[in-house]
Amino acid sequence: MGDAKRRRAEIERLKSLSPQDAAAWRQEQEDERYLRAGIDPKATITDPSAVIAMARRLHDKFEQAKAEQNVDAAVHYLYQKIDATLHSLREIPVACGKGCSHCCIISVTVSAPEAFYVGKLVAAMGAEAIAKVRAAHDVTRQFDLSERDQHPHDCPMLRNNACTIYEHRPKACRQAASTDALACARSHRELTNEQIPSPAAYIGSRTAYAMALYAALSQSGLPDTAYEFNAALVRVLDTPDGEARWLAGEDIFAGVPREPPTPRVYAERIDFIRRQAFAE
Repeated sequence: MGDAKRRRAEIERLKSLSPQDAAAWRQEQEDERYLRAGIDPKATITDPSAVIAMARRLHDKFEQAKAEQNVDAAVHYLYQKIDATLHSLREIPVACGKGCSHCCIISVTVSAPEAFYVGKLVAAMGAEAIAKVRAAHDVTRQFDLSERDQHPHDCPMLRNNACTIYEHRPKACRQAASTDALACARSHRELTNEQIPSPAAYIGSRTAYAMALYAALSQSGLPDTAYEFNAALVRVLDTPDGEARWLAGEDIFAGVPREPPTPRVYAERIDFIRRQAFAE
């Protein structure tokens, strides 16, 4: 379809909508233009428009998830936009690559939608994959999140130093980046606890998407936090209809180790994004 024909089709569609629906459709189109190449972490320093747009779009996806009792579309959308941002950062040199798994032995936290998403993947992979998750949890459950990195243990998704769900890996793994693999090995395997050198653009990307995600979850009345990966997966696997129950407002992750409360400055930034996105 050519641009002129597409534009005529859009005009005809707008004519059939109520004023409220037409305004929502225009806002969606504007937000998607901001997010065509994902969030530019450099631009967010002076202009939060893309983060605000991402919060609105994710909120729409979570509201859709409530209606459909399925978070997959929301998680797909989040990962698609993160991947678009990472593609824009491809010229920045990093040491990460296939077979480098130094960060796959430390703690990982995931949002609840991601836990449901990965939990369904694990269930579909069968009994062996489920058993690996349970075995990993039996080890890592002994440590709280502040202790976990001092007790390295392979992620249950790891096989031969490669991620078995790489295309579907969580946000935390997706946005991890280091410029020095040896520093990662020393810090995570030898427990030197040294600072991992990460490009500023990757750090900015992590912050931008986290703010948008948490603002959207909060606006949808859903818990805006993240949970320890292994424990969250076991809870999903052990909770019948857990996804629908969580989307209906039940805290099925009660007792699962979660990230500590958000620092005040960061919480204020998330609240600013939420208020701007939803005009409060």
